[in-house]
Amino acid sequence: MADEAQSGQKPRGPPTVTGLSPTEGTPGTQITIRGENLGTDQNDLLMLFICGTDCLHTAKWKTDKKIIARLGQANRGLGEVKIATKSGGRGICNVKFRHVAQFFRQLLRVFIAQIGPLEESAVWVDETQTVPGREAVRTVAQTTEERDALGLAPTTKKMDPALLSKMFPDSSGNIRMESFNPQWYLLEHHSETPIEDLREGLKAMQLAKADEAKKSEKMHKANLYSLINCVDALARLHDEFERSNKAGEFAVIKQIGSQISDARVKAESVFKDVLSRKDRADATRNALSVLTRFKFIFFLTKTIDDNMKKVA
Repeated sequence: MADEAQSGQKPRGPPTVTGLSPTEGTPGTQITIRGENLGTDQNDLLMLFICGTDCLHTAKWKTDKKIIARLGQANRGLGEVKIATKSGGRGICNVKFRHVAQFFRQLLRVFIAQIGPLEESAVWVDETQTVPGREAVRTVAQTTEERDALGLAPTTKKMDPALLSKMFPDSSGNIRMESFNPQWYLLEHHSETPIEDLREGLKAMQLAKADEAKKSEKMHKANLYSLINCVDALARLHDEFERSNKAGEFAVIKQIGSQISDARVKAESVFKDVLSRKDRADATRNALSVLTRFKFIFFLTKTIDDNMKKVA
C-alpha cells in the first residue's frame, strides 16, 4: 500500500457488481457483468459464482468494468453474483440474477421446465436432480404411444409377427434396433396405407430431417464460444499430458507397473510347486471318488458268477 501511495496510484478497491445483462435466463444464457474493479486481466479472476454455480471456466474478461460469462446449471430463483480477484479480494454484489425456470413456476404454477434426455444443451446437465415424473403435472396423463416414423396414422389391421419373422429372419421392425428393416415396418404398420399417403409421409420425413439439421446448426452457432472453449481445454489437457510424459512425471506409474509384474512372477515361482501338487491331489481325489461311486462295475463279473451258482 505504501508503494502504491508513493507511486501516486490509487489503491484498488474490492470488485463491485453494479449491473447484469440480462437479469434473468436459463442455463446456457450469456451474461454481461458490469461494475467496478473487476480485475486487471483474465488471470486476475479467482472466483465467479452466479446463482450458486461456478462460472469461472466460461468467464471472459474484457475490461476492469466488464466480464462476459455463461450461466451453468444454476440454482432456482434469485441468486447473487459472487466474484473475487487477486488484486481486490472478495467482491460486492448490488444486483441479483433470476433463474427463469423458477420465474415460470411462480408465474404459471405448472412445472419447472427441465432439459430432457434427448434435448441438446450448451451446458453440462446435472442428471442427479432430474427424477422422471417429479415435476410433472399430476393431472396430465403420461403417454407411452410412439410417434409414427412417417407421421401417418397406422392401419388397424397388422400382419402376423410370426409371418414377418419368417419373411425377414435376421431383421426387426423396431426403428431403434440395428437390424431395422423398413419393409418389415411398412408391412406391420402400413400394410393398407395408399401409395399417395406413403409418398406424403416420405416428404414429411425428409422435411423433418432437414429441420433437425438446421436446429443442430443453430445450436452450434449459438454456442460456438462454449465449443471453442471445450476444444481449447482438450488441447491444453493433451499438451499437459505430453509435457508430463516427456518430463518423466509418469515414471513412477511405470515403475509401479513393473514392480507389480515382478511380484506376480515371483509369486508364481514360489507357489508353483504347491499349486502343481494341489492339482495332482485334486485329480487323484476325483479319480478315487469316481472309482468309489462305480465300484459295482468292477465286481459285476464276480456277482454274476455267484448268482449263476446259486441258481444252479
